Amino acid sequence: MSEKNTDTAVVLNYVDKVYTSLGRAWVLENRVILSTTVLSLILLILSVGLVSPQESFSFMGVGLVVSFAGFLAGGIVTVSSLVVFFYSLGVRTTALQNELRRLYATINYEEERAAMSDALTGPFQGENVVAVLLAPLLSERIRPNRQIVGLYDRIVALSVLIPITLLPFAAEATTLLKLATIVPRGQSWLLLLLAPFVLATIGSPAVYLLSGRGD
Repeated sequence: MSEKNTDTAVVLNYVDKVYTSLGRAWVLENRVILSTTVLSLILLILSVGLVSPQESFSFMGVGLVVSFAGFLAGGIVTVSSLVVFFYSLGVRTTALQNELRRLYATINYEEERAAMSDALTGPFQGENVVAVLLAPLLSERIRPNRQIVGLYDRIVALSVLIPITLLPFAAEATTLLKLATIVPRGQSWLLLLLAPFVLATIGSPAVYLLSGRGD
């Protein structure tokens, strides 16, 4: 086996490892999106009073009592942490995607460079729900053959993505307002502690996009 073939085999072996890591990150992204959406809905429902919570419950046979305010505060912290984690995962997946394209370039595989970078045809593009819905809108290689198909793609993408994107912030803001009405004045410091988490939820997507990592 020639030295060139050996080098190519080594690179392709490394490509396989990087792609495996990328696939795991995509799975984790989808789980984070689902968890964030469900928890945000629960917080929103509780905050607007659609459901009255039960403050005592059992866990593995152990009786527990959690205050309503404590549950809401914990929910804000958890949702914010999940949002920040999701965009941090986005940084990692973008880096891995770029690394895969770089690795193929090292073995002079440039014929399909445009296809690799395309939102629809690229095997290294995102596979979370956000990326999948945006792919038809961002693809440069495959365009809908009818205008109505393109319009449908936009409506579907926006009708799902806008609620998913705004829901965590809406849930946290509504929950914070609810806490302001039920927390005693002597414990108002809790609201000040939670405010940065709400700001982190707002700022994470903005920082991600402004940094150029969302390209």
